[in-house]
Amino acid sequence: MFFTNVATTFHFSYERFLMNQIRRMVGAALGVHRGVLSREHIVTALQSPGHVATPLAPELGLYLAESIFGAY
Repeated sequence: MFFTNVATTFHFSYERFLMNQIRRMVGAALGVHRGVLSREHIVTALQSPGHVATPLAPELGLYLAESIFGAY
């Protein structure tokens, strides 16, 4: 993750994604960066077997730069 005055770049590498998963990860990272979400909240969300509310980044301004599909 890189923060600049113009843009923030995230690089994710996964085998599959759930609906809104990227928006939730970006929203959580930006929430920590802006000081509205604690790192402990992220740790709790990652360790919890259930749903933990995290911010959802707006789709406006997010774009997919590359997608690589391998064999299933």
